[in-house]
Amino acid sequence: LPDPDSSGAKIVGSICSQCHAPPSPALHTKGEWAGVTARMRQHMQAQTGAAGAGVRIPSTAELDAITQYLAGHAADARASP
Repeated sequence: LPDPDSSGAKIVGSICSQCHAPPSPALHTKGEWAGVTARMRQHMQAQTGAAGAGVRIPSTAELDAITQYLAGHAADARASP
């Protein structure tokens, strides 16, 4: 993760790595990250009853910090296929 000592990188590492490797911010554009992080939070909430027991769901403030960090280091634009 870029800027690994930042609070954003630390929270991405802490929250996202509960289920998978922390995502590279370059996977999505700045505009895409809000939708991706919201979808991941919904997925975490849906999974808490079964296999996701023990997964810490980010608070609204934590989700905002994750989204801001990832968007701040995002790809400039998606490459066309």
